[in-house]
Amino acid sequence: MQCPLNTELSNKYLSMLKLVENKNIQIPLGAKDLFPSKNSSVFTGWSSISWEDYKSHKFAQDLIQTGCINEKANFYKAIVERGRGESFILS
Repeated sequence: MQCPLNTELSNKYLSMLKLVENKNIQIPLGAKDLFPSKNSSVFTGWSSISWEDYKSHKFAQDLIQTGCINEKANFYKAIVERGRGESFILS
């Protein structure tokens, strides 16, 4: 089964990822009220994760079933800290 994401959409997400890496995040005008005026989270880095770790997350199942992701890809975890809390973003 072929992944339903087309090249144009993939390029869009790549562009968005580059903006995040450069700490240049664009927030739509209609959503500005949902975000604090000062960023209170800190991006602390990336680390690689295994296929086993990645596929154990519930959200990954749809990507696996549609063929968008398989064990040949590289998987990463971003670490974002806010106060004493820590969040993880998988990609």
